[in-house]
Amino acid sequence: MYLGNIVEVIPGEDVAKKSLHPYTQALLGAQFSIHMDQEKKIESIESEAPSPLDVPHGCPFQNRCEHCMEKCRTIRPVLTEVESGHEVACHYVTEK
Repeated sequence: MYLGNIVEVIPGEDVAKKSLHPYTQALLGAQFSIHMDQEKKIESIESEAPSPLDVPHGCPFQNRCEHCMEKCRTIRPVLTEVESGHEVACHYVTEK
C-alpha cells in the first residue's frame, strides 16, 4: 500500500522473489538485516513522497518511480491479476 492505495496483492511467501510493483521492489531494496551481505548496498527511494492530502492524479507513486510514463501521470492504474493470487496496479508492469 502506498499513500492509501493498494499497489500490489501477493502471497507473503512470494514477496521477496515475485513482487513486481516498483514500490514493493523499492521496499525490498531498502530492507536491512543483521544477516545481510555487508557488501550489498541498501537502496533508498529518491524524492519526497507527496502529501497524503494531495495525492497526484494518476499513479500515486509516479514522482518516485524510475519507470514513470506519461500514462502514469494521468490515469490511475487499477489492480490487474498477473498470475493467480497476484495483482499489481502499475501500467509499466501490466504493459511490458
